[in-house]
Amino acid sequence: MKVDPLKEIMNRVAYPTGTVIEFHLRRRLRRDPKMVLLEDPKRYYDALLEIFRGEEEAVIWLIKTALEVASSKTGLYIDPLEFIEALRTGDKEVVRKRLSALAKALLRGDGELEEREMGLTKSAAGAA
Repeated sequence: MKVDPLKEIMNRVAYPTGTVIEFHLRRRLRRDPKMVLLEDPKRYYDALLEIFRGEEEAVIWLIKTALEVASSKTGLYIDPLEFIEALRTGDKEVVRKRLSALAKALLRGDGELEEREMGLTKSAAGAA
């Protein structure tokens, strides 16, 4: 996965929201946020909570909004409650499967979120 799909989708909703969140995640995690998302989803979620000063409702809203936008653009439904719970509990398998499906759906997309906008390649989508 070349980019964080959640970041890119949030930028589509309200630019530069995704970029600003990525900046703060990178500072807190001291690593590439998309790698932490794949390798340690709980740490990623906890960093989001820190950024939003413990306001879990805001973090949940952010993730749900990103997934709803992705669904409307790709036709792929990812259950936001299942995804959020996977982040909270650190379930790497669920997070990786859902993000891989999202990356593939974005590649197929309906033309609004195209491959070049997401910075994804077919090999990157398959690697997620």
